[in-house]
Amino acid sequence: MSRNKHNKQVASRKSTPAQLPNICIFQLGSSDTGEELPKHGVYLYSHSSSPYLLCVSLDKLLVIDSSDRELYAEYKATEDMFSSVIEYTGLILVGSVLGYVYSISLANFHCSPPIHVHDGSVIQLIAHPVENTWIASIGGDGYLKLINMQDDMSKFKRVHDRFLLQLKISGEASAMSFSPQGDWLLTSYDNGIRAWEIERKNLSKDKRFRKTAPPFSVQLYGSKFHQSTVERIVFIRDDVVASKDKIEQCVLLWKFDIDADVWRMSSNTIEHEPTLLYTVACDFSAFDYIRETSKLVVAMDKGVVRILPLLFDEEMESDSDVTVSVRFGTTQDLPGPDQPITGIYCLHNKILVGLANNCVVVYAN
Repeated sequence: MSRNKHNKQVASRKSTPAQLPNICIFQLGSSDTGEELPKHGVYLYSHSSSPYLLCVSLDKLLVIDSSDRELYAEYKATEDMFSSVIEYTGLILVGSVLGYVYSISLANFHCSPPIHVHDGSVIQLIAHPVENTWIASIGGDGYLKLINMQDDMSKFKRVHDRFLLQLKISGEASAMSFSPQGDWLLTSYDNGIRAWEIERKNLSKDKRFRKTAPPFSVQLYGSKFHQSTVERIVFIRDDVVASKDKIEQCVLLWKFDIDADVWRMSSNTIEHEPTLLYTVACDFSAFDYIRETSKLVVAMDKGVVRILPLLFDEEMESDSDVTVSVRFGTTQDLPGPDQPITGIYCLHNKILVGLANNCVVVYAN
């Protein structure tokens, strides 16, 4: 991956609506090129104190200084295409169509040699919420992989040993999410959603996962559940999940209440119908969750971003069962340009919204 550093201005600030003094609009390239953007992690900020905005298209990663809207650095994919991007402990990790993961330092924007992870495209990367050197990746080759980024991959003679966990998924994977404690990993694919138990003590550096059987998992289904491929899935808290499929114009909030200690003893295929807590209207698949303030952010028509504060009520039914219900505080609509929304990413104190015309709208949260 090549890097160019220069001062060419690539982003222009548009007129700002009077009711939104904290909005910025960045135009990335031509608005009429029809360029397809990556599905996961199109745009992100580095740190809350950093002025840099990082934007990814299929063939390049731009580092833009948002204070003066000038290009700080540019990385071009060499005989490869980018497919996903996340921020991770001082690094930017970029997945590619050829199955590589590139690592770029936020301190000096140096790019380390890429790691080959999948035989197909890297569909999504996510960081483990507790083990700060672990990332999970799903690929077009049908595999879910858990990687310790501190491992020296050159030391492992067998490819399988490079990964803490390597699972073959039945169907084409589309999205995933860790629970806040990192004990569960949800993966969505064309056949539904599966919850995998992540036993961290068995996946440590000195105790690599060598079992012939995969970890305990549960297939989620239901007549009131998703009937098509889930394109976005996010743990709201340990017992509540938000998800959106590609057909229904709504985000489902549902209870995650799997009792692994009881169900693990069963020799049968484990299936579970989640309890639906709430249905939130949403015009596009894009949505995200602001964990610090418990707000759900969804994409509406005409570029409108809707912010819904989530309020949870709990009632103890017995010594072990807790009933969870969801209600909403006062909603807020952030009107934007009249364009379809392709992605929403809430990071630190910013809400970044990707539009179909290759624009990024930045709101101060």
